[in-house]
Amino acid sequence: MIAAGFCGALVPALRVGDVVTSPRIVTADHIVGTPAEKRMLAEQHNADAVDMESAAIAEACAAKGVAFSAVRAVSDAADTALSPDLVRLLSGGNVSPWKAIRALVRKPALLGEFLRLARDTKLASRTLARELLRVVTPPD
Repeated sequence: MIAAGFCGALVPALRVGDVVTSPRIVTADHIVGTPAEKRMLAEQHNADAVDMESAAIAEACAAKGVAFSAVRAVSDAADTALSPDLVRLLSGGNVSPWKAIRALVRKPALLGEFLRLARDTKLASRTLARELLRVVTPPD
């Protein structure tokens, strides 16, 4: 089983679009939005990146005896702060277009953050796709 998706960098050496594999990923139960919290997680867990799913998937795989690997692409750098408003909007997974529009009407300043996150996530998705193709393509 390969768990693929996005992660936040916890160390300055990782940049947006870099690919990280387990076991250097720690799982949090919330979006980690501040550089200070990212540094703390890096130090406490000797981890390079944070996501919200890998540990649960790894646990389910271990219970069934299924091999597990996490492949994540960095969507936000260690020094990138996500505003509390953006964290609230993104918490819980899928964001409906209407919810995003409402948030932007209430706080137009979020637009810059939205655009940066969209750009960075697009870059991360490209590198993630390339890495997954490399992993699953049999050698010649």
